Amino acid sequence: MFNQEPPQKPQPGLNDLLAVERTLMANDRTLLSFIRTALYFSVAGISLHQLMPQAFSWGLTYMFLALALLFLVVGLVRYRNQLRRIRQSQNNIGS
Repeated sequence: MFNQEPPQKPQPGLNDLLAVERTLMANDRTLLSFIRTALYFSVAGISLHQLMPQAFSWGLTYMFLALALLFLVVGLVRYRNQLRRIRQSQNNIGS
């Protein structure tokens, strides 16, 4: 009888698109800070190895390098998970 069209999804506004871009850049900055922290820990471990006597330096060096690797892995996993969530929400607003 009546020719009704299905309701269309509203187009995202400029504020919505800019909010997604800001969130993506914040996610990138967070990843870079995790990488920077991992580099600091690895440099600290290598520096302690150079400054301390041999008997004590290996344990601390390995501990700092393990922490650096842990920070790097945690940062990458968090980055991927957050990026996936951002992309899903971006699809929900119609972009």
